[in-house]
Amino acid sequence: MAIFVVACGLAGMFGEVAISGGAAASGRGFTEDPRRLIIFGLAYVWALVWLLSRFSDVVKLAQRIWLLWVLVAYAAASMLWSPIPFKVFINCGHYAGETLVALAAVCAVRDDLRRLVMLLVTVLGSTVVVSVIAVRLGWPNSLDAESGRWAGIAGNANALGFTSAIVLGAAANIFLAPGAWFVRLGSAVLGVAAALALRGSGSATSLIFGLVLTAGVVWFQFGRNITNTGIATRVATAVVIVFLIAIVAITFMPQAFEAGTWLGMLGKDGTLTGRTYIWAYGWNLFQQRPWFGYGFDSLASVIGEFGKLGHMHDGYLDLLVRGGIVAVALYLVVLVRAIYRLMKLTARMPQAAFWLMFLVGDMAFEVAEATLMRPVNIVWLLFLISAIVAEKDGVLQQAARPDDARVRSRGHPIGGRVAFPNLMR
Repeated sequence: MAIFVVACGLAGMFGEVAISGGAAASGRGFTEDPRRLIIFGLAYVWALVWLLSRFSDVVKLAQRIWLLWVLVAYAAASMLWSPIPFKVFINCGHYAGETLVALAAVCAVRDDLRRLVMLLVTVLGSTVVVSVIAVRLGWPNSLDAESGRWAGIAGNANALGFTSAIVLGAAANIFLAPGAWFVRLGSAVLGVAAALALRGSGSATSLIFGLVLTAGVVWFQFGRNITNTGIATRVATAVVIVFLIAIVAITFMPQAFEAGTWLGMLGKDGTLTGRTYIWAYGWNLFQQRPWFGYGFDSLASVIGEFGKLGHMHDGYLDLLVRGGIVAVALYLVVLVRAIYRLMKLTARMPQAAFWLMFLVGDMAFEVAEATLMRPVNIVWLLFLISAIVAEKDGVLQQAARPDDARVRSRGHPIGGRVAFPNLMR
């Protein structure tokens, strides 16, 4: 996972490859910089070798995430109708590789979810700290020339924003969990740096994402100790329902944002910095191919009048355009299933709150950004990890049956249930 995250960060140093013009038409846009592809490939191969060396231990979990494999298979099938099938092929290689990386990361930590969060906050937190230093020292390209927003070494202000939001929530998760004082101190320092970078990035979407993620982590890890767990579950359920309603409304009625005068308070215009024009364009594309979309070619086949458009600035609409209603339906099944399972897990294992609230915060984040099934994307990797963490608990619950004395003896009963015994022994 660390290799993959570092490779994603190379976008800031080497620059993103623009999907436009002849590069997109010929399918070469994603191979012009082989450095990142080599590093990503190393991460994928490493994850595959690690999983194969422990095949008998991870096979049940690999089977339980069959819906994720269906998503990858469906994306691969879009080669049949995409104008650029070779690009779909490359993207599907990333989808499969990222799923392997996420699976290996979850299995490697055994029953200690905190280790996974600590690895994440260490790698991403380092990026945030260096970004803050880069801005303060005036490094080239660390500030957006027009807006003055912080970009640091993340490549752009929005990338720095969502990276900082993730670090803020992860740091809160580590700080509130039991641990050594120096670990808590380190998480507090990274949290402060993330808050500064988040503010400097000027990303309103990332700010909302960070607030939801951090507030949820605090509620489940601290608030649950002073109030009833049932109340926390009901609140979390209400939040999920509200976000689902908002997502449906925004996705199917994008024109409702044209006259958003309240956005002036956030420094945005009524078009959400041009997003509503992109949404209208994407909605028209979706209506032309509503069921199966145009294929998972990173929109290279439908960039049209928007030239260097990389995504639709709405994850749900972006997925509708690429994969149609079928893709969105599959994604929602995975999302709802993961949230349901993580809510049950968090009720008895508070350190799982980060992964639950990540999914909830991501639901809001996708309204104005697009990371759903986006190759080589940190947010999509964390979505995969969250979904796999939820399914891992299901594997262990199945294993801890009354007639399985061996598994029972290895478990850790909490309230009559088994909470993450060591699967990888």
